[in-house]
Amino acid sequence: MVWRTKGCGSGAGCDDTQPTPLCIIQGQPLDISFVAPFPVAGQPVRAEIRHAPYGRLILDMAPYASSDPVDPALLRVQIPGEVTAGVTSDGYYDVWVANRRIERGTIYCELSISVLPERLALTGSWSPTLIVGQPFERRLDLTGLLPPGEQISASRDADLNIEGPSGKGVAWFVGTPELTVSQDGPWIDLALSVQDVATIGPGRFTYKLHAWNTLHELRTLMAGVLLVQEGSR
Repeated sequence: MVWRTKGCGSGAGCDDTQPTPLCIIQGQPLDISFVAPFPVAGQPVRAEIRHAPYGRLILDMAPYASSDPVDPALLRVQIPGEVTAGVTSDGYYDVWVANRRIERGTIYCELSISVLPERLALTGSWSPTLIVGQPFERRLDLTGLLPPGEQISASRDADLNIEGPSGKGVAWFVGTPELTVSQDGPWIDLALSVQDVATIGPGRFTYKLHAWNTLHELRTLMAGVLLVQEGSR
C-alpha cells in the first residue's frame, strides 16, 4: 500500500506568515508538489528538513526534487520509503528555488507500524499524528500482531478507544466507516473524517485498537501515543 501524503495547506509562493505543515510516514514514500511563482526547470533547488530552524540536518530532499512535466511551476519531491524510514523525529522543512523560498513549515514524523520489528506480542506501537482540519486515513497491516493460527474476524466490528492523559475517554470509534476490517487480508482500514479529528481536538492522547478473532475473543492489536496538532490554515 502506497500513501500519497499531501501538504496540509494549499498556499503558494513565499509566504512567511502561514507555514504549511507536512507529515512524513516513516517507511512510506513521500510524493508532494510545491508551487513556485515561476517555471522551476533548470533552476537550483535547496530543500531540507532540519531538527530546528538552522539546526541539525535530518534529510536533504534536493536530490529527490524535479520539475513536474505537467505544470512547469510545480517542484515535485518524490522520496522513497527506504529513505523516509530513516526519519525518526519531527522537524522543520524549507524549500527554495532560484534563491526564492516557495514553502516552509513543520514536519511531523509518524512512526509507522511498517518499519517496526517483527513481533508476536498482542500490543504493537504506532504513533500517528493527526492535524485538525484534515482527514486521517491509513491501512493498518495486522501481520504478526496475533499469535500463530489466529485470524481477525471480519464479521465483528473493530474499535478505537482514545483517552486523555488522565485516562478519561475522549473519543470512541466503532465499526465502519471509521474502522473497516478487511475480508481479504489481515488489515483494518482506518478512516477518520475532518469532523472525527475535530472531535478528538488538539493534544496528546493514548489509544488502543481492539478487534475480535474468529474464536470470538477480543484482542488489543495496537496501543500507543496519538498526537493531534492544530492546523495552520
